[in-house]
Amino acid sequence: MLYVFQYAFRSELGSLSYILQMLMPVLFFLCLGCGTVLLLRSRDELPRRLLGATLLVWTLPYLRRIVFILKGSPTPQFSPPVDPWLAMVGLFLTLILLVYPVVLVHPGRHTWLNIGRIGVATCALPVIYLVGVIVSDESRVFAAVFMIAVAVAGLAACAAAMLSVRRAAVYIRLRSGVTGCLCWVYIYCIGVLLISLCFIVEMITYSRVPMLLHSLAVMLFVVYATYNSLVNEPKGMCTVYAVGDASADPFQAKLPEYVDAVSRWLVSEKPYLDKNFKLTDTTKIVPLNRSYLSRLYNDGFGKTFTDLVRDLRIEEARRLLVESPGLSIGDVAERCGFASHSSFHRSFTLANDGKTPGEYRSEHIN
Repeated sequence: MLYVFQYAFRSELGSLSYILQMLMPVLFFLCLGCGTVLLLRSRDELPRRLLGATLLVWTLPYLRRIVFILKGSPTPQFSPPVDPWLAMVGLFLTLILLVYPVVLVHPGRHTWLNIGRIGVATCALPVIYLVGVIVSDESRVFAAVFMIAVAVAGLAACAAAMLSVRRAAVYIRLRSGVTGCLCWVYIYCIGVLLISLCFIVEMITYSRVPMLLHSLAVMLFVVYATYNSLVNEPKGMCTVYAVGDASADPFQAKLPEYVDAVSRWLVSEKPYLDKNFKLTDTTKIVPLNRSYLSRLYNDGFGKTFTDLVRDLRIEEARRLLVESPGLSIGDVAERCGFASHSSFHRSFTLANDGKTPGEYRSEHIN
């Protein structure tokens, strides 16, 4: 690093080349340091661990530019006016930055499937480009069109991530270090968008000014993202309050209707008496995905799906214990949907101030 700075000082002071030479090692060690700190402080928090790994990956392009500085070239030499390979690298770096807010807001299997699709699409880009250059008579024109398509894809990914965070910021539960609203995660996505725009302008204009703006944007972004990730310590499952006006949420507007329909269904058909009853069975009544179904029970009934089902089963067990004294405790547990006699005994005792099912029956029959 000292050698890099010594070489930079030999350049003309105040020139953009000199400033860029100074920024490259700064950005490299900034990403390296922040990424290492996030990994060491990640504990069991997957989003923070992913952000740390992402920043470590971001050290690679700056390491490449440091190598150019050491070789005597102030900046890497592109192939004007377009460099599709560099555009693909830029898209890849943009996408891995967006992994963090996606996993933070939507943890689970569906998220990993989407990330897998992004990875496959990114790996397919070089193949598509090589085939296009071989097949196309005007390879230079194809390269320009391809680079534009890659740039549009990167901007579209940023926009999609911002919309996802914006929608999920209202009444969503997440297992991350965010304790308040998701406004800062939304700003994170905007920062990725600005970095992408600076990179696109840099590729099109082949100028050092966009390179300088891009470097400064990355520097501020890394500091901001690292600070917020460390300050928002994990607190388990946290309720995230609305960013903006919650009344504008279409789901929230229809929540009373959904609650009424599900309540009537639970009372009339008692689907919870089936031991295989699960959250997604509610789609028979309301056409919602899993995350919205969780919101329906949490916000509409004031309980999680698991807690509500357990309480309904215990209430049914109380009724059967008193009204059907001929039934054994095991039969009551089975009819109420409990997986085993032991789980029924444990849940019932906790819900009735330590009274076992047998004690409850004896007390209310006599």
